[in-house]
Amino acid sequence: MKKTIFAILLLSITTFSFGQSITKIRLDQQSVLDVISFKINSNLTINISKEGQIIDWDADETGKVEYYASYDNDAYQGKIKSIGSISFTYFASFDNEAYIGKVKSIGSTSFTYFASFDNEAYRGQLKTIDNTSFNWYASFDNEAYQGKLKSVGSTPFTYFASYDNDAYQGKIKSIGNATFTYYASYDNDAYKGKLKSGSQSQEINGIKYIIKN
Repeated sequence: MKKTIFAILLLSITTFSFGQSITKIRLDQQSVLDVISFKINSNLTINISKEGQIIDWDADETGKVEYYASYDNDAYQGKIKSIGSISFTYFASFDNEAYIGKVKSIGSTSFTYFASFDNEAYRGQLKTIDNTSFNWYASFDNEAYQGKLKSVGSTPFTYFASYDNDAYQGKIKSIGNATFTYYASYDNDAYKGKLKSGSQSQEINGIKYIIKN
């Protein structure tokens, strides 16, 4: 009986752990973090920005969508309050100014951000989603990648610098062990700055990275 209870508990914990996770991160053509896709359960995926704003969501079976009312805190009036049984909370107007209006939790998953006293290149940007940390290049780093994603968890990001060919300055150079090269300014006009090697879609440490070309 004890073994049965333990097995059920273990299955529940495992299901919960894998039920809520970052599934996809997309970088735009300038290699700026564009969208983070966050899986809440088997039916619901939320897409958020690096500033903690909800962009949209994908749902196989959408429950009732409710929104915060006009009498709620003005930082989140009109924002999504719940989708089905999944609740959403936000930082209020009295919180640190860099957090105001940003998503604070979705279901049991919490979000934190760099504060107004942090480096100007990444203040207000995501710091953690639960136990996954986000780090960013600072204002004292090379100008081509200031404010760009430096790491997600243990996965590092590097970029081409301002002294590299102007067709690909600031573009992503590597994500973990995956590397990328681009056509240069002296190549055919149709190819300049376009991806030359490296896949636009890479799965690294359980997250799919999409590189817009």
